[in-house]
Amino acid sequence: MASLSVSWFCMMLFLLTSSALAQTQGDDDDYDDAFTPEPSPSDDGSPAPVANDMEAPAPAPVPEAPSSGEERRALVPALFAFGDSLIDSGNNNRLFSFAKANYLPYGIDFGGPTGRFSNAYTILDQIGDLLGLPLLPPYSEIFNVDKMRFGVNYASAAAGILDITGFHFVERIPFSYQIKNFENTLKLYDLGARKFIIAGIGQMGCIPFLLAESSNGECSEMVNQMVHPFNAKLKTMTMKLNKSELPGGHFIFLDMENMFKDIFTNYKSYGFSVTDRGCCGSGKNKGEVTCLPMQTPCPNRDDYLFWDAYHPTSAVNLLLGDMAFYGGPNFTFPMNIQQLATL
Repeated sequence: MASLSVSWFCMMLFLLTSSALAQTQGDDDDYDDAFTPEPSPSDDGSPAPVANDMEAPAPAPVPEAPSSGEERRALVPALFAFGDSLIDSGNNNRLFSFAKANYLPYGIDFGGPTGRFSNAYTILDQIGDLLGLPLLPPYSEIFNVDKMRFGVNYASAAAGILDITGFHFVERIPFSYQIKNFENTLKLYDLGARKFIIAGIGQMGCIPFLLAESSNGECSEMVNQMVHPFNAKLKTMTMKLNKSELPGGHFIFLDMENMFKDIFTNYKSYGFSVTDRGCCGSGKNKGEVTCLPMQTPCPNRDDYLFWDAYHPTSAVNLLLGDMAFYGGPNFTFPMNIQQLATL
């Protein structure tokens, strides 16, 4: 079952644009087929079933654009994000998928559920906030191009880096298809993206799901050892991209592995006290069954590292966002997001 846990996570990619998105190359009529989620394959390779008899959940609220004053304070005009459930903000809400978070207690500290796999903020929400941008709307909930001018979140829970991963959760938007959706957006906008943030994989061996499978309650060193070489190669790739002939391109690497490791090691100094179980879940370490609809979560959520069997609490996400934005070379390379945004 360890492979199932690993497939839940994928690297994250953020794009900062260097030009405003107000100038469109088309109109709303060009947007009709912009979002078409690809059915995920089942075990035998056939398309996943479509949920014809399921009532579609209410769409996640799309944040309003900031006022002109907030607009002037933004460090960049827009932010585009790709990834999985760590930053998904509702793209799976309308899919026939087990990988959903559009029900309470998800969003319990956010005014209600939106599709975020957290009690409130994700790391992407915090990064966007520090950049001076509004909350990024999920791509699946955008129905007019004006909502896209500050950026879009393409992330889909259980996406996986490879299309085959995550099929256990039935329908989702694979990482490759998120890129296709982004290509559709490029037809409408002259984005001018020149600044790229590539996030590695976090230290996953200590998530409650894996702790629950451990006979001695210890972290899975096997999983952590799988993460390290991948991140090392991803960092090397980032260095090569910065030396490439892409005009004006800047790439930075977020070392999520080191960030998580630092939080785990120094959890008390960061104000946490519970590291070995989820705040919402069932079974051993609250990690055997993830957070269920209307389940009562722990009351002291800011004391916990993990919200459910797989995902950090909002308190950890805020901390990770700060590390990515302000961090030194041990967390961000060759510069942090704040430095990248002001280039």
